[in-house]
Amino acid sequence: VVPSLRKMNLFIPLQRLVEIQDFDFKSASRVQFNLIVSYKRKSSSPDFSVFEGFKGFQNVKIYVTFLAPETLNLEFMTHFDFFCNERYKEKLMQLTVFYNLGGKSELIKNTIEKCFYDDLLVLHVGETYILKGVKDAFLADTFQKVYFDLQSCEFLKSIFLLNVNCEKLIAPKSVTKMKIYMVKGCVKFDECLLEVIKINHYSGTPLLINTDNLRVNKFESTSSSMLKFYLKGILYEEVIFTEKVQETKCWFPEPRKFKYVKENGECTVFKALCVCINRTKEFNSMYTRKLEGDVSIIPCTEFSNEGDYTTNTVAEKLKFGDGKSLKIREGKYKEIEIGNFVDFDINRAEVEILKIEKVNHFSFYNSQIEVLTAKNIDEFSGDKRFIKKLEILEK
Repeated sequence: VVPSLRKMNLFIPLQRLVEIQDFDFKSASRVQFNLIVSYKRKSSSPDFSVFEGFKGFQNVKIYVTFLAPETLNLEFMTHFDFFCNERYKEKLMQLTVFYNLGGKSELIKNTIEKCFYDDLLVLHVGETYILKGVKDAFLADTFQKVYFDLQSCEFLKSIFLLNVNCEKLIAPKSVTKMKIYMVKGCVKFDECLLEVIKINHYSGTPLLINTDNLRVNKFESTSSSMLKFYLKGILYEEVIFTEKVQETKCWFPEPRKFKYVKENGECTVFKALCVCINRTKEFNSMYTRKLEGDVSIIPCTEFSNEGDYTTNTVAEKLKFGDGKSLKIREGKYKEIEIGNFVDFDINRAEVEILKIEKVNHFSFYNSQIEVLTAKNIDEFSGDKRFIKKLEILEK
């Protein structure tokens, strides 16, 4: 230890606290050691017994930046990190709370208000531990059920539930972002005007989702029966998204109906196993699996669909508007209708009727087309012998 040193503040994750237990703090008694302990959510099950090893030192004080029953006798310190770059600064506004503090809503509220947190993480154990086997125990319903009434936490903007069995959790109206991963039970955010929602492995009481302001929605490994959507006070059976949506990633076990609604009320309904939309300055794309229906009014420029080639299922009709590129991969289709595209590519697909408004470059490989009708196709790539009937109206 440097002779002139009188105080040291050490920022350390709980999982690494054991690494400094063997340090001889007594020989450095003139130095005050402040250990600011955090918990990294991508970690294994926490070992709180490590705190016992520091109790005998008068010159060691432990602070924590998270809440758990085992840390309530320790002084809480708001989380900050001098080495955090701009990209991760928003994480400093997140309060981590362990699931077994359910029922301690007043403690959570007071901590949020005093420390100016606007983001709450409620977790059982970290993500790494989930991958190592907690998932099986969770699915077997062996986790303790917890209750969180957060309606009075009016400063909260975001809630992340990780590996929690909720008897019930009620979110405040102020929340605009919900992330639910490996959660069972009942989660209520009906009155929240969400902008972002991400759900992975949820089961229990169906979630009621307000789509009025939704910009990002991601649903994975969750039964479609667990999700209910409403727009402007009207409840829909379909997955709803509007012109405001910038990013969508929806994967369901079975094909599900989707409804796209424009501000002027115009809408379209289609069915798909998967829908991924990315609308940014760099990208404006839509990817689907097992698509069936009309997506012609969706304002993307790049479209791609993968059909079902493992069975004899035939998709009735696909309809696309105008765009830059369109790719059809695999599957059997009764009819495909498209507007104006620069590039149109079909690979390993069977199409009975194909209608084209205009395409600059049309390529097809390992595919069969019964009837192709087009106003204009500037350039072909592929063997026309696999098109039984070809009609170009404008040559």
